[in-house]
Order: sequence, then structure tokens, then C-alpha cells
Amino acid sequence: MSQRLAHQLNLKIYLIENQEPLVSTSGQALKLMGKSFVPCSINGLSVNYVIIIVKHIFFKFNSWNIFLSHNQAIINYRNNTIDILDGLILLPLQKFQSIDNCAVINKHIIIPKYSEVIIPIKISKV
Repeated sequence: MSQRLAHQLNLKIYLIENQEPLVSTSGQALKLMGKSFVPCSINGLSVNYVIIIVKHIFFKFNSWNIFLSHNQAIINYRNNTIDILDGLILLPLQKFQSIDNCAVINKHIIIPKYSEVIIPIKISKV
């Protein structure tokens, strides 16, 4: 999460000790500012997620393509997998199986480029 969004959410940022450097998918180094705890409540269960806070998040439209090409990734629609690093990592593609697996927003939202937003969603009750 960017430092700007953490401040907008009034999150306290804690220092990180011995954190390995982070690099974005486009290869840019991310300047670590600390970590924060983001509370999430799901049907009364409260869970705090540890989120790494960085100075800026840079997103390039083609960063996914750069990641795929740099890691020799192959998307195979025949067997619904993504093969990364010549089979070292093999991931299944997500399939849409029912509306129960969807998060739905109630209104049209435009997200400006190079920004982050928190969007209220509705999910079906299982």
C-alpha cells in the first residue's frame, strides 16, 4: 500500500526491521516506509492484515506483460494453467463457476490512473 493511502486511512506506520527489498513487476525498487495493520471484519470475525507500506506505487500498463516475459511465463488455456520459469511454478487459472464467487459494487466507479481506492463491495452469503 502506498504511504499516501495509509495516511488517508489514518493507519499507524510501524518500522520494519530486516525487511528484504521489494521490487515492482516493472523492475522498479520500492522504497519501504514500514508496515501497518489493516482490520478486516467478515461476519463478525475481525482479522488484522499486515500490510507493507511503500513511498509510492508505480504501475505501468504493460508491467504484467513485462513480468510474464522476464519470467518465461506461458498461459495455457488448454489445461487452464500459467507456467512460470519453465515449469518451476505451475498455477491454475481462476474459473468463474458461480455468482457466489463474485464481489459486486453497487455503482459505477472511475479509478484515476496511478491511484488507489477502497471500494465498498457486496458478497453473497454462503
